[in-house]
Amino acid sequence: TSRSMLVSVVQEAVKRPVLLVTHQLHQAQQLYEDLQEWADDCPVHLYPVNELIASEIAIASPELRSQRIDALDEWLHEDSGIFIAPVAALKRIMPPVSYWKEAQLHFDMGEEIDLDHTLSKLVKIGYERTGMVSSPGEFSMRGGILDVYPLTEEYPVRIELFDTEVDSIRTFDVESQRSKEKLGSTVIRPATEMLL
Repeated sequence: TSRSMLVSVVQEAVKRPVLLVTHQLHQAQQLYEDLQEWADDCPVHLYPVNELIASEIAIASPELRSQRIDALDEWLHEDSGIFIAPVAALKRIMPPVSYWKEAQLHFDMGEEIDLDHTLSKLVKIGYERTGMVSSPGEFSMRGGILDVYPLTEEYPVRIELFDTEVDSIRTFDVESQRSKEKLGSTVIRPATEMLL
């Protein structure tokens, strides 16, 4: 607890992003939980990576991948914050920040889009094309409707097109296919950390 308090005070004093490296994932998770209580005004992010490559491959869950992508994206867009990662994370080869920023897909109401480019980019940033989206990391295109299930979101996004213009953006329920919430714009983040 004293370590968490010290980190919180240091981050508040420097007002810059802070990277904390722990020996292993278990320590990183404990520190993350402690810091969420101490650092009230400061965002805290956990980048969960397993120590052994074999275990990383064996239990590469979408939840952990989602948490890593969310942590990377949030940390890159904030002027301050605490980013906690086990030492195994430093061994990973990551794309340059410029690649990460270019890999975001932005959709706004009334915007004209290049559909072929959009579909190609979805594949490049780690999404899998399916007949109908059912789980995070998938997208489908049927007629003028583009469905994308971002890895970091609770619900998939449905983008309806009128020719090449974005006519409607809304979240929807996978089971019932019913709309949940209308949106004016949305950002689709990558579904993988390994951007080529």
